[in-house]
Amino acid sequence: MDNKTGTGREAEYGDSVSIHFKAWVVNDSDYIWDDKLNNKSMISLGNTYLIKRPIEFILEENAFIKGSYEGIIGMKKGGIRTIIIPSTLLYDRPKNLCPPDSNIMLIVELVDLKKLNSAAHR
Repeated sequence: MDNKTGTGREAEYGDSVSIHFKAWVVNDSDYIWDDKLNNKSMISLGNTYLIKRPIEFILEENAFIKGSYEGIIGMKKGGIRTIIIPSTLLYDRPKNLCPPDSNIMLIVELVDLKKLNSAAHR
């Protein structure tokens, strides 16, 4: 779900992206699709706004949280998007942080993106 549409070209698989994010472990009863959150039982997984520094990575399958790249593809610089990653896409998660059948909710702000030349991205 787009919270805010950015400007410029859309992020593509293989781009270098810089994002701010907030992430939580949730189950179906923890969120409502209009972006109002029931924070009582949600477990925070991270928040780059707290450290005042975005993270940077190559936008590909396992570079960040598995499944997140699919939600980031198509975003534009300055855009903010809420992404729900279903438990079926998660793997190797710490059992104490992500109980079975839990989803991850990400709110992602695309701070910057760069096209990489194909020779540098091998």
